[in-house]
Amino acid sequence: MRVSEAFDRKYGLPSPFQQSSKVIEEGAGLDEAPDALVHARAVPARPTPAPATKTRRGRRPIHDWPLIERLDAEFCLNYCAETRRPPSWKERRAALAKKLGTDTPDLKTLQRRLLKIALLKERNSRSI
Repeated sequence: MRVSEAFDRKYGLPSPFQQSSKVIEEGAGLDEAPDALVHARAVPARPTPAPATKTRRGRRPIHDWPLIERLDAEFCLNYCAETRRPPSWKERRAALAKKLGTDTPDLKTLQRRLLKIALLKERNSRSI
């Protein structure tokens, strides 16, 4: 009887680490190793990603564009119905300034963000 077997008989079963080291000493491959080694070589699972937050990244928007677009569309419709011509950019900005006060965007910003009312200009140019 070997010393390790006598030791096992006297002190009980060996730990999983001792079992795995015994298997390695005997020349067994890792595929035949006990569970302790199989779990040790397993690739750890990826951590679950953090839940997405509802906040936007970056700077908060300065202007409330949906409101500005709605107010501008209402003004353009009313203005065109009264005068039968599209409003100029200065008139559109002045109408927005009446509603929004100091929170009105710059004229160039309005020209970039709002619709150009190209169809109305085309219609008026044809009628002349």
